Amino acid sequence: MNYNELYSKRIEEYSHKITELEAERQNLQTAPNAYPFLDVYRKYRKLEEITRPMVVELIEKIEVYEGNRVEITFRFHDEIADLLEELHQKQMG
Repeated sequence: MNYNELYSKRIEEYSHKITELEAERQNLQTAPNAYPFLDVYRKYRKLEEITRPMVVELIEKIEVYEGNRVEITFRFHDEIADLLEELHQKQMG
């Protein structure tokens, strides 16, 4: 196979991949938000200090134990675990 054929084949492969990725992006942009809880996290992602509204929306409960041990249970922890599993499955192919 000469270089012209090789590059033509690569261009065709990349063009096909670009088309697939553009279609996937379009689906993601137009699909209803499958993970509405992410909007709550997005709202607070750039804040530099904890605020009461942030705690109310993001934290389900805080338990304080002897020895200065603190356990925080976040809202949506099951949904986040499901999302991480889904992303892991997509990466594994």
